[in-house]
Amino acid sequence: MILELLLVHEVVIRAYDFPHSGLWALIRQNMAKETNMKSISSYIVNIILLYFAFMTAAFAANECRIQYGWNTGNSFQGTFKNNSGYLFLNKGQVKFVNKTRMNFIKNLNNNQVKVFLTNVISSPITLNKNQRNPAGGMYAGTPKFVKIQCLNTAASSAPSASGGVSVNVSASALITSLLSSGRTPSFIAGQLVSKFNLNVQTIANLFMKANISADDTVSVLKNRFKLPQATARRILLRARFQSGLIMAALNKYYGMAQTAAKRTADAARSRARQTQTRTNRTISRMNTNNFSSVVVTAAVEELKGWFLFATISQRRCKVTASNAIAGAGVFTSRHRWRGRVKDALIKAKVAGKVASAWDKAYKDAFENWARNVTIPSLPMYPTFAAFPGPVAPETLNVPMPLGVFVSQGLIGMSPRALTNDILNNTRKIGGSRYMREIRKFAALLSARFTKFLAAAPVINVKGYGTVPSFKRNRAPGPVVGGCFGRNVLGNAVGTL
Repeated sequence: MILELLLVHEVVIRAYDFPHSGLWALIRQNMAKETNMKSISSYIVNIILLYFAFMTAAFAANECRIQYGWNTGNSFQGTFKNNSGYLFLNKGQVKFVNKTRMNFIKNLNNNQVKVFLTNVISSPITLNKNQRNPAGGMYAGTPKFVKIQCLNTAASSAPSASGGVSVNVSASALITSLLSSGRTPSFIAGQLVSKFNLNVQTIANLFMKANISADDTVSVLKNRFKLPQATARRILLRARFQSGLIMAALNKYYGMAQTAAKRTADAARSRARQTQTRTNRTISRMNTNNFSSVVVTAAVEELKGWFLFATISQRRCKVTASNAIAGAGVFTSRHRWRGRVKDALIKAKVAGKVASAWDKAYKDAFENWARNVTIPSLPMYPTFAAFPGPVAPETLNVPMPLGVFVSQGLIGMSPRALTNDILNNTRKIGGSRYMREIRKFAALLSARFTKFLAAAPVINVKGYGTVPSFKRNRAPGPVVGGCFGRNVLGNAVGTL
């Protein structure tokens, strides 16, 4: 009897290819030590029963097996990464996952599973064997995988994870049928969601294959799915629509260039109003006299001469699609300073050395502002977003306030900074006695300069360039080129 039981155990071990050599040695060791044949038989029988109980439990578990993918990191910082993992569940079991930034979920076993997601069009989703959600590609947006349930019902075989071919084939047939019957893209998108549970990215991919235009696709993404502009652009790029057509469609339905220009101009006006209000409060507390008025007038005349010859440097100004961008040094002038502030101060009986130092401090503050003026990607050429030709001719810019041309030196033209600079230049040579006059001069000049920045439009800046996508595919696309301008403030100089 003992030999038969040992033979059974040996056969079981070989059948399951399980490394139980240590267990077998333990049995033989205990057999040699035992003198009671009955206790030996009982010992072996218990081991075999425990073994079969373990094997039965092991093979009974994990009726559901799930593969899922998610992403982490940031592509701009070079840390973006796609990850994948697996879940194992018994029938009826529910597991909470709470994983964000999901890419996909796939059922690998025979039992159906119910997946609960947030930030998707429909949830929960039931997956059959080998079924993947989404059927092709990855989720749009940032869906969250909340939980999953292993159902008791066996699943029928579904399309493989190679992209949901059979689903997409039938979906493509539905699109063709609905288009031939005159249905709108918005209606077709609704049918794809209700019948095939497709996500937005897969719908955009199918629209591209069915030759539905980028214009109609953007209309569906915005009006039916209520997606923001950035998400819609990402989906269209993944669907491989032409970049020029994407820009034109986004500009049409989201109004990118016009909206950005209006928002930038409004922000500049708001900042100018706030600064003007603060400056007016300061001036109202002063008893301004002829001295301050004369010196400020001289300073303004000097600035008018500089602005009259202001130019936008072609060497630094670049155009990409509808936007112009340039670094520091783009705003220049051939004006030569005439020392009018110094002359006005000397006429007002201010010591010559103090007058020279005062004039230099004010000149340095302004030149520091001008030297650091930049163009921070402003939408100056809306028609360049998708130009229908190989070469874009010279085109005048959309007028924008000078204040939207950002400069790090603007702080130097504030009342406090101007006052401090003039005092620092003149303190050792007797400038402190003019403390009150210096403060009045700084407040009045800063107020007029700030008002001018908010009101004076930058004009006569010509943009030009080529359309690379048109040369390749003869399709409208973004312009890539440069920009330049002379007399860019025009008649606005007189309003300073």
